[in-house]
Amino acid sequence: MEMLALLARLVAERGMMLLFISHDLPVVAGIVDDGQVMRAGAVVEEGPVREVFATPAHPYTRELLAAAERFDRALGAA
Repeated sequence: MEMLALLARLVAERGMMLLFISHDLPVVAGIVDDGQVMRAGAVVEEGPVREVFATPAHPYTRELLAAAERFDRALGAA
């Protein structure tokens, strides 16, 4: 988390843009404003991350979010 805080600080202080690529959806939700969901190298959905995660329009986005929820539940049960 220290690295994420450093990245956020640099973006804010220097007015930088950050390209952040990750499969960790909670981290994505916490660090970026706008995002794209890609499947097989093609963008299938894009927009404000909070909106995309709250109301996913593409079936692949819904599958990713459901998988993340299952993973979180499995970790909570461990």
